Amino acid sequence: MKKSKNIVTLIMFLALILNFFVLSLTSAENIKQKDILKSKLVVEGNEEGERLSIVNSKGIFIPVEILKKYFDNDISIKEEENRLHIVIQKPAFTLENFTLSNRIKDGVSLNFPIQNIDGVNYINIKGIEKILGISSSYIKDSNILILDKIKDKQMIGKTVNKTKLKSPYNKFFFYIPTIRYINKGEKVFIFDEKGNDYKVRTKQGEVGFIKKDELQLGWEVYNNDLKLNTLRENYSPKGKINIVWDQITDMTPDTGDEDKIDGLDVIVPTWFSVINDKGYILNKGDYKYVENAHNKGYKVWALIDNNFDKELTSKILKSSDAKKNIINQLLIYSSIYNLDGINIDFENVYYEDKDRFTNFISELTQTLKQQNISVSIDITVPSASPTWSKFYDRQKLGKIVDYCMLMAYDETPGDSKLSGPVASINWVTKGITDTIKSGIPGEKLILGIPFYTRQWEEAKDTKGNISVKSKTLSMKAVNKIIMENDCKPVWLSNYGQNYIEYAKAGKRYRIWIEDKKSVKLKSDLVAKYNLKGISSWRKGFEEPDIWEVINYTVKGEKIASSN
Repeated sequence: MKKSKNIVTLIMFLALILNFFVLSLTSAENIKQKDILKSKLVVEGNEEGERLSIVNSKGIFIPVEILKKYFDNDISIKEEENRLHIVIQKPAFTLENFTLSNRIKDGVSLNFPIQNIDGVNYINIKGIEKILGISSSYIKDSNILILDKIKDKQMIGKTVNKTKLKSPYNKFFFYIPTIRYINKGEKVFIFDEKGNDYKVRTKQGEVGFIKKDELQLGWEVYNNDLKLNTLRENYSPKGKINIVWDQITDMTPDTGDEDKIDGLDVIVPTWFSVINDKGYILNKGDYKYVENAHNKGYKVWALIDNNFDKELTSKILKSSDAKKNIINQLLIYSSIYNLDGINIDFENVYYEDKDRFTNFISELTQTLKQQNISVSIDITVPSASPTWSKFYDRQKLGKIVDYCMLMAYDETPGDSKLSGPVASINWVTKGITDTIKSGIPGEKLILGIPFYTRQWEEAKDTKGNISVKSKTLSMKAVNKIIMENDCKPVWLSNYGQNYIEYAKAGKRYRIWIEDKKSVKLKSDLVAKYNLKGISSWRKGFEEPDIWEVINYTVKGEKIASSN
């Protein structure tokens, strides 16, 4: 009998050593996870083991499988779009006022970008917690992310004595380790019961069991605010506006470390695109992007386009359900991302849909105005093209929206059979005067200028026929070409641009250059025609000194760093 007791004692001793070794390994692993910004994940009263969350400066990333398991079964991933689709039958969240909330009461389908990290699909829930019905809290000391369902009340308990919090994992059939001792009066959240124990979670995110007779039970009642956003402040700048479009191809980049652009007022990310005849919008939005922009003093007007598809657009304009769907999605996305405005970029529309298009813009603007956000529309320079120009009822549109952004570029389109400039000064000037004559007052007109240009390659065949193809270039790329080919730019006063050409491998290359001098000439037109401001396509294609030129020319302000 004594020998048997010794054996049991030895086994228990070895078990304690093994348990300590296991805990040490776990602790070491957590340190490694912390180094790569991965955190333990606790959902309600469940530790998710190897399924980790990622908490960093850009947001809160959780595995999609966790979202599906605990919060919403009506979700799916479209791999070709790299998006998570969520069907919300009866939204619990609300919009800025009762009228807007009532619009979406019958449900809506939304989508959000996902990221694949180490073979796991993650979604950033920052900003969309109320959409998903999730509340989250990150415990920095223990590196634990806690997720709970948004609820009206939660069962709680307070310890009546100092007591053990026992591990939920029975590592050894005869031994249940103690996580730690809970002090008298400490509050825990109760999620389940097992025999004589309650399954609980501490404020620190620890999950374990406490004996029932050690807890005084009660309820914690919550007054949940499910409104996504509040009305924006009215934006009515007295001076000129400086705007830039920011082309987002798929995932929105982290802009937190970017320097503030002095003099910039509004940034326009190309986030939304209508891609089917049901009015489904592909969403590239990012909450942190807007937060970073606001911290720099910018307003954010997200762009929505029609995929430049006239057949698709015609079907949408003829469908009241599709139009309603577009508007409802924009209302929700505007609230989620705390947008200050929507920039409408519908191009290539049938002339026969002109009135339908105008009426849709009117309905969209009136609805968005209930959120008190700015509405602008991109328009081409007046031309004879029915689908690229004449479908715009400029006079009516100018009265509907806050601002009209004149895209005074692509004078020579990329598929042109003849080489030419992107935006010569006389062509831009005529575009402005013709637009004002069409009924849009200068104080509502914003001049769109290019930061890009095109390199034209001209090749002659044996019969003397010249074929032409183009390549879009940034200002930096043009300067590199000038240096590599030892070009000497020549100023063409009739174009208001510097020009180079050079030969290589039997081909001629030509570039009408956009630089400080050409941008200065175009910027001068804002004051000359009393326009509201200037907008540039696109961010990242400029040289840094361009901003000083625009800021001084349009606003009469010098950038501090240049003094």
